[in-house]
Amino acid sequence: MACYDCFFVQSMPRASKQQARYAVGRCLMLWSSNDVTQQGSRPKTKLAILWSLMLLYKMCDNQNYGVTYMKFLLAFSLLIPSVVFASSSKFQQVEQDVKAIEVSLSARIGVSVLDTQNGEYWDYNGNQRFPLTSTFKTIACAKLLYDAEQGKVNPNSTVEIKKADLVTYSPVIEKQVGQAITLDDACFATMTTSDNTAANIILSAVGGPKGVTDFLRQIGDKETRLDRIEPDLNEGKLGDLRDTTTPKAIASTLNKFLFGSALSEMNQKKLESWMVNNQVTGNLLRSVLPAGWNIADRSGAGGFGARSITAVVWSEHQAPIIVSIYLAQTQASMAERNDAIVKIGHSIFDVYTSQSR
Repeated sequence: MACYDCFFVQSMPRASKQQARYAVGRCLMLWSSNDVTQQGSRPKTKLAILWSLMLLYKMCDNQNYGVTYMKFLLAFSLLIPSVVFASSSKFQQVEQDVKAIEVSLSARIGVSVLDTQNGEYWDYNGNQRFPLTSTFKTIACAKLLYDAEQGKVNPNSTVEIKKADLVTYSPVIEKQVGQAITLDDACFATMTTSDNTAANIILSAVGGPKGVTDFLRQIGDKETRLDRIEPDLNEGKLGDLRDTTTPKAIASTLNKFLFGSALSEMNQKKLESWMVNNQVTGNLLRSVLPAGWNIADRSGAGGFGARSITAVVWSEHQAPIIVSIYLAQTQASMAERNDAIVKIGHSIFDVYTSQSR
């Protein structure tokens, strides 16, 4: 599937390549989803594909790349069947591994994998709801960056830290009571250490949970929702729709943040940097990351066995892959849940490293 990149994207100007990869990936991901490939496909999904194709046409037309666009349409029509087939076949071992872990932990697990180069998508329980836990912090900080772009908030503005505002697990903020912190520094604290009070500071600046949810709807995420602040949002009761997402939705949203048009390129890099510098995930996917690969991630944990991670991994020879893993409704210990994420991650990475052997 890398032929899409060399056949279409590489023929475009440098400034357009990132947008082109996003649009190409969006076309392929939408087509390979159950919404389109199974009987009874939803018209909205097909319209979304047409919108993505029109976006590509506009970019090509603006750059006088009409021939390039026709090449893409030809490749798209010829290779679409292989996208669906590859997604279901090469992840067979991953699915078996996830099912085995589900049984061993008596857990409910959801996984999503999105290859941003070709739009290839695979999931396990990808449309089931799971507690967001601290993976919401990426969304909250993306909302802050977006609001800054719109002139609605100044990331360098300061907030006084009051003792009454402290909540559980605030390793950075608890040492700064009585001082002031910028919103930018609050995002750095919550993204790198998962500081909960810092997260609440950000939420207050972006319109609270409703402001975050409205932002998600604005960029096309109809599933993810935030209803409460820290620490209540981590409750994780079965059947409670509050503060939940689906592995599929969160992967798509992360793709929009880092590689789509939701944020400027400068803020994409900033959000990625915060995730790269995460200090609390060393015993998760980072522990089995293939040699020479990079990772940007954000984890979470909550009640009723909730444990989660969202990540982007890439290397010099591998375009970014977005991974989301969610566990819920298990009595497994934290160590066992961490080990489950490690095993699932290792199985996913094996799919891509085995291709290059």
